[in-house]
Amino acid sequence: MTESDVMRRLTAAVMAALLGGCSGQPMNDVCADKAPGDLIVTEIMIDPASTDSGNEWFELYNPGNEQVDLKGLTLFKKEASGTTKTHLIKAGAIPAKSYFAVGDVRSGPNPLWIGYSYGDDLSSLATTGGTVGIRCGASLVLDEATWTVPAKSGRSRMLGGPLAPDATANDNEANWCDTPTASSYSMGNAGTPGTANPTCAPEGSATTCLAAGQSRPVVTPAVGDLTITEVMPDPSAVNDDVGEWFEVYASRAVDLNGLVVGTASTTTSTLSSADCLAVPAGGYAVLAHNADAGVNGGLPSVLGLFTNALSNSGTVLRLLLRDGGVIDEATFPAATAATSQQLNAGLLASTDNDVAANFCRATATYGAGDKG
Repeated sequence: MTESDVMRRLTAAVMAALLGGCSGQPMNDVCADKAPGDLIVTEIMIDPASTDSGNEWFELYNPGNEQVDLKGLTLFKKEASGTTKTHLIKAGAIPAKSYFAVGDVRSGPNPLWIGYSYGDDLSSLATTGGTVGIRCGASLVLDEATWTVPAKSGRSRMLGGPLAPDATANDNEANWCDTPTASSYSMGNAGTPGTANPTCAPEGSATTCLAAGQSRPVVTPAVGDLTITEVMPDPSAVNDDVGEWFEVYASRAVDLNGLVVGTASTTTSTLSSADCLAVPAGGYAVLAHNADAGVNGGLPSVLGLFTNALSNSGTVLRLLLRDGGVIDEATFPAATAATSQQLNAGLLASTDNDVAANFCRATATYGAGDKG
């Protein structure tokens, strides 16, 4: 135990004695050796990519040199409106210098990254702002963390590493950031529950992106810069929801960040990434539903992800700017199962794909056996 640990506990013991003397009641034994800063809130999953209920969590860190017993402590959540919800912890402990995630698992066993479940006692976390924390008794707050910056779906809010977590540092929201997308712990969700947090890095925005870790302006394409050259609307090796894809050709070096994928339906999706979705001049890029070659049918490197479904009946596929301006539009023929539709050799202009007759069926096989 460090000298600072000793001083905190002595202070807490003195306060306990004073309070006990005034009330005539003994202080709760659980709180007798507890002091602010004994535990630190270091990460919060506010808005999971999947259903929020059952998938939210927040992380606690024990900075001391001894294990902290959680039984009898209280988890709490405060909303911006002032409403507070609590949960009395029934079991658990956090070893010295260790991280521990508590979550709202509603049924079944806890996933590997959750050390303790508080069920539905705290209800859902508000994406726009709130506070979570842990206390002993009614008023001895060990630590709490507040967010006012709206959460990004599928990314936890973390106290940036690699410095040791500090109960004062986490009071400053500027020391928090959204967990990098590469820190994936479950499908579609980035975070590091139960482990140390990575360093906060600069974030891309609507006008900037990261290239080799450095922020630079997004190079937005203009009409004629991109051509949709191949479309796979009906894969057979895997299901459509993970195996659909299309390919684009770039006549000059551009970034696809912020472009909108549109189909004949009203559904759209935006190509989003903190990293630059860069396509070199004369290069091709694959856009798909899933980036994992073991899941998507064996596609080569996928540059970006879209979510809207491609029609099997032959229709229009568009790449648009955020304001609705059309960068490219392709009219492709009706699908043939397990076979992509691709522009005939030599046709690369953005107007060549306006005619369905300019597409033909692919003959080469890729990955798990589909043609494209």
